Amino acid sequence: MWELLLVIPQKPQQNGLRDEGVRMSAEARRRHILEELTSTGRVRVAKLASALDVADETVRRDLVALEQDGELVRVHGGAVTALGPRTYETQLEERIQQHEQAKLAIAERAYELLPAAGGAVLIDAGSTALALAAVLAKKAATAKFSIVTNSVAAVSIFSERPDLSVYLIGGPVRAITQSVVPFDAASQLDQIRVDVAFLGTNGCSTGHGFSTPGPDEAAIKRAFIASARQRYVLVDETKFGAEFTHRFAGLEEVDGIVTDAAPDQRLLRALREAGTEVLFT
Repeated sequence: MWELLLVIPQKPQQNGLRDEGVRMSAEARRRHILEELTSTGRVRVAKLASALDVADETVRRDLVALEQDGELVRVHGGAVTALGPRTYETQLEERIQQHEQAKLAIAERAYELLPAAGGAVLIDAGSTALALAAVLAKKAATAKFSIVTNSVAAVSIFSERPDLSVYLIGGPVRAITQSVVPFDAASQLDQIRVDVAFLGTNGCSTGHGFSTPGPDEAAIKRAFIASARQRYVLVDETKFGAEFTHRFAGLEEVDGIVTDAAPDQRLLRALREAGTEVLFT
């Protein structure tokens, strides 16, 4: 006679092996979070959850743990570096390859802000400003605009448009940003007046405004702001909440920002209270 043997699988015990697996998974996630934070200066919960294929709440727990370890500071929607005001920079070539689609979208939106009848336009150095230079070179009507810039890379782009008037500010060149940073930025630009200026930034925060790592870059950006009738800062979302050593403008000192994503509510409120328009792609 056959006997039926019913085997009921037992639930796995909550032993150290399972705990170890969870712990290692958390370590891997947190390494990824810190790598992203080192690269961009800011991380967002939703993007991390999508990249790591976990729930938003899992990412939030990771951020809490990393904040307790002093690795980052949590902000609305994500986290920023805990290093405080930063001084480091990356090569222009490297930054051009980061967030390319976001920068192109910002450039396309910024192009819409150019005077319809043409005029004098100032374009700052930087990867997002360089994207705007490329859009302008491609789309601008013949001889419609005069360009003032401190970007060596932008001049190279405009070399394909000999009909445009391009003025490169004189002075020493910083290889890392391919930007001209004259010792007499204020005096050079004191004699120049442009219709609109488009500036890049490394950081944009409630407490520190718009900031950049070097004093020379900050000085020329201040001179740019003083020489323009309208001033817009091109800000991709990775810049929100970041603070670099040298502030070049308060939130209230520019007419608007052009961005690919909304900043957190605190910064958005501060921008609006400052009378600074927030333009989205």
